[in-house]
Amino acid sequence: MRGEDFKDLILKKEQYNAKTFNDQTDFLFEGVPGHLYESLEEFNTEGFEGKMTIEYIPNKNIKITIPSNDEEIPNTVVKVKFYESENEGQLIAHFYKK
Repeated sequence: MRGEDFKDLILKKEQYNAKTFNDQTDFLFEGVPGHLYESLEEFNTEGFEGKMTIEYIPNKNIKITIPSNDEEIPNTVVKVKFYESENEGQLIAHFYKK
């Protein structure tokens, strides 16, 4: 998936449902969703031994599945949605747990 920009994931700023910016779940960055996807893939390979599953869901989000080491505890699923920011060239990456 290298080189993809995933611009279809960028939603209009009016669709950003949060009333206020949350510095725990929302992050401003410059670039396109593909840059974050590639960084997550790199972290997964180098820092997490490739155990996570990172999926590009067209026109929706990036889905990250973190496996549980305990059979009784379900895997952690985190989705990332992207929104236009007030600042030109910046995006808001909104992380949320499903």
